[in-house]
Amino acid sequence: MSGKNQKKIPKAFVHPKETKMPKAQSFPTESCRPEFKADQMDLQGPWGWDHLGSKELQEIFSKIFDTQKLTWQELKGKGSHLVDVKDLIPEAQKRLIEIQKEDTDQLYSLRLSGVRRIWGIKDSNIFWILWWDPSHKVCKSNKKHT
Repeated sequence: MSGKNQKKIPKAFVHPKETKMPKAQSFPTESCRPEFKADQMDLQGPWGWDHLGSKELQEIFSKIFDTQKLTWQELKGKGSHLVDVKDLIPEAQKRLIEIQKEDTDQLYSLRLSGVRRIWGIKDSNIFWILWWDPSHKVCKSNKKHT
């Protein structure tokens, strides 16, 4: 037989090693460092990133780079934390629906300074950047300097 009608026969047949075991990855914990992702940033809306100038963006991203050196536990100690969506102002809840994030139960408030926050979605060690909140208006706080 030759040509197109010829059946292909493998040249080598390899048996996998039975002693090989899959490596289990460790689950992210609060001792992990955050990994920032920008794929889901809200560019418009009241807390959209399109409102910022290049100098302000540069300053914010410099803070993000510094934040990547900290663990989630260290960030919590500096005032960052999860917030239930039901505790956000109505306008923020409405914006989540508009950007099709209404299935999100909690947002993470990343504290950059007194009132300045970056809001996002914490998924294991991933922080999906969502909003820029320079005046702490997404969620009201009764604490001083927040």
